[in-house]
Amino acid sequence: MSLSCSAAAVAALPAFAGFGKSSFQVLMYHELSEDPNSAGAFCITPETFAADLRYLQEQGYTFCFASQADDVLSGRMPAGKYVCITFDDGYESDACLALPLLEQYGAKATFFVIAANVDTPGYLSRSQLVRLAQSPSAQVGSHSYGLHKKTVAELRYLFGSGQTAAITEDFQKGAAQLQEITGQQVTVLSYPNGIWNQAADRALRTAGFTATFTSEETRNMLCPAAGSTGFPVPPYKTC
Repeated sequence: MSLSCSAAAVAALPAFAGFGKSSFQVLMYHELSEDPNSAGAFCITPETFAADLRYLQEQGYTFCFASQADDVLSGRMPAGKYVCITFDDGYESDACLALPLLEQYGAKATFFVIAANVDTPGYLSRSQLVRLAQSPSAQVGSHSYGLHKKTVAELRYLFGSGQTAAITEDFQKGAAQLQEITGQQVTVLSYPNGIWNQAADRALRTAGFTATFTSEETRNMLCPAAGSTGFPVPPYKTC
């Protein structure tokens, strides 16, 4: 799983990979905390996140949602340098700390939420999810309903044994719950622990998900449509 970003690491990123007339980069975060002692691989301070946003603005990047990835890569959006910020898991800090900064800097982020964690300690409440969905700076996506609670070994077995129906059912259940809370359609997802395969991706896209994301250590990747011969698929580097 990828690590949260820091201003220094963002500044050190190589030139963004180009796709036709535009370039596209994904940066994945998890949790923010005002307690410096909580900072680590998956948690950074709001000050660090604000510094990241300022850097991206200063470098001329345009913020986009996960659902806009295909439009960027296909050239349907104006040419430019695009960055897609994502937050995994659905921590309470998404609404309390990240969203105010996104709105302050005119930025955007997609929040991939584990639906089974909603209204549990440390995670987003239903009212906070509504707040996110109502903001022009935020998009809500699925990080599964309960798949993320499985171990890595269990997930690898589930995907490797071809249980695409069970995988699709879980994501559909999660999306349905998020849609019921927010009143907005959920069409993008992030795989738990970055575990995926083409068979599952094909089934989920058939089920209505339009953009699917996975991750590897130190990088993120937008999964291509199964069998697609369209966009090139280099790694989308994250910190």
